[in-house]
Amino acid sequence: MSITLGFYDFFSYLLPGFGYLYAINDLLRVLGLKYVNLANFMQAGQEPAFGLVALALFAAYIVGHIFDPLSLKFFFHFIFRIRNPLGATTITLNTIKERYPKLGIKFVPKDWETLLIILRQRSYETAQSIDRFQADSIMLRNIAFGLLLMTVANVIAFFMTMTASLLLIALAELFACWMLASESFKFRVWFFTQIFEGSLIYGTSIEDVISYEKNRDSKSKGQKQTSTKIKL
Repeated sequence: MSITLGFYDFFSYLLPGFGYLYAINDLLRVLGLKYVNLANFMQAGQEPAFGLVALALFAAYIVGHIFDPLSLKFFFHFIFRIRNPLGATTITLNTIKERYPKLGIKFVPKDWETLLIILRQRSYETAQSIDRFQADSIMLRNIAFGLLLMTVANVIAFFMTMTASLLLIALAELFACWMLASESFKFRVWFFTQIFEGSLIYGTSIEDVISYEKNRDSKSKGQKQTSTKIKL
């Protein structure tokens, strides 16, 4: 595993995974089911066993992957489809077309996946920048979804105990959830912006971008042949 992939996984899945584990454990506690008492593992002078730490890291990584598609399809898309019905790819592409009207950009929203693959093959630095935006977006989205689960747990606890402080905590968590989700959407827009703008160096349509290397090789061969003829 490369260093880049390690950091990508850490921010995208492992770190939010701990948030999910905490939220699930708190929900189990509120519902009166079996849960892990974290206070027992944080007693002064007591160090957690290596096996327990390794298990927690593995569990957080797996849970992060499991909840990621849920946070994307049933939380992120639902909220921002109401706020922005066109979607991040369409919004991004429309903005770029308005920014560069003379280029006659012919990209369509669904082109982004193919363009991303091509950029990763042709420009390592651009791909790194794009991946950072994606990692930040995924991390913030998953943390926001984890906060939403914590909000649900505190709302349930409030109705069970009628403790006002729990309702205030739930409202604060809900506000933080919305703010982080909004930041996630911003980084997602930047992610698509980097893809489309980075691809413009190769052409203004998916066909131009795909055939760019072939056309460049053909021109290079033509120039070499011309140079040879001149020398002769």
